[in-house]
Amino acid sequence: MTRGHLTYTKISTTLTDVTSSARPAARFSQSMISSLTNQGKLRFMVYDGALNTAIFLRFLRRLVKDAARKVFLIVDNLRVHRAKVVTAWVQENADRIELFYMPRAQSR
Repeated sequence: MTRGHLTYTKISTTLTDVTSSARPAARFSQSMISSLTNQGKLRFMVYDGALNTAIFLRFLRRLVKDAARKVFLIVDNLRVHRAKVVTAWVQENADRIELFYMPRAQSR
């Protein structure tokens, strides 16, 4: 149907037409790592996939880069937090950061 210079097309769909052509969204995985200062400042980083040593080190480097004083960071016992490359980096930067590990969970 044409009116002036605009063209209109009449489309007719039913509910079954719409649902049968719908496709599920592609799966993706994003996560967030964060820290909170004793003054309430939130620092966070969003990343794709699972946390690994490279991502954790990037986060630690960002923390110390913007910190005016030494960072004291409390972490759980995730394998990434205790990885050799992470502990080596923390030791090299001991004047800028120190990690404190939460106690391991006790068996009942």
